[in-house]
Amino acid sequence: MADKVTTNALELAERSVVLARNLTSKDAGVEPDGKGFGGKGVVAGQLFGGRMFTSEFKRAAGLAFTFVGKFGVGITLEKGRGFVIAKTAAGWSAPLFVTISGAGVGATVGFTEIESCIVLASPASVERFTKASREFGSEVGAAAGTVAAHTSTPSVTSDFGSDFSYSISSGAIIDFSYQGMKHAVDEETNHSLYGAQATPEAILGGSVPPPPAFEALYTFLASSV
Repeated sequence: MADKVTTNALELAERSVVLARNLTSKDAGVEPDGKGFGGKGVVAGQLFGGRMFTSEFKRAAGLAFTFVGKFGVGITLEKGRGFVIAKTAAGWSAPLFVTISGAGVGATVGFTEIESCIVLASPASVERFTKASREFGSEVGAAAGTVAAHTSTPSVTSDFGSDFSYSISSGAIIDFSYQGMKHAVDEETNHSLYGAQATPEAILGGSVPPPPAFEALYTFLASSV
């Protein structure tokens, strides 16, 4: 089980670097060959397409990287995982691993995978990930093959407030639905990597050493600001 947890954490580390590079690429949102970069369509931001500027990393109090699959016919189901890192006086914290689940009701047909980097604007936004939390909002999106578009309009009950999400979507889905999303601390992964004594607050506070696999992400973030 420990080997599986380590493998999953390593996969998230690798995918987060690729996602950050793709979202901040000068070609983000540009589809000269009709495929988009990396074979995936891209939208940066909740309501419009475009590039994620690296200045976002400098202003952020934290970053959440999430990888979620969405599928359904009428009733939408979502499931995924990810992690959160916080900016501390000594640099970026170790990743706090989280799980993501959700459901929705509406006119939905198909499947898509959504890879997101959420810019957390304040310490309070980061702290929300240390406990189970829910977000509600309307969802309007479409993705077909390698060309994708995705928009999200959280309601006032959203946990994310002024935070901003940049995403890459791929798959084949038409989605007009009302969504409910939940994230929770992935205790199994966190305990396996850091020990049961490491609390979410300690992990995000910078007192827990990060796994070596995440060094590439920290290096990219440092070189981008």
